[in-house]
Amino acid sequence: MVSIKKKRIGKQTYYYIEHTIRHKDKVQKKERYLGKKLPKNIEALKTTQTESRVQS
Repeated sequence: MVSIKKKRIGKQTYYYIEHTIRHKDKVQKKERYLGKKLPKNIEALKTTQTESRVQS
């Protein structure tokens, strides 16, 4: 599952894309920094993140 995560540190907001996968009985989370502003091509980033995880 791919989701967008918003972290607030102090007064700043940071955006991350997070991909959660289940491997046997464990859940793994991978996240990648997107920036201080949410990108306009967010749907394309979600599909790219999903495709890269499937290939690994």
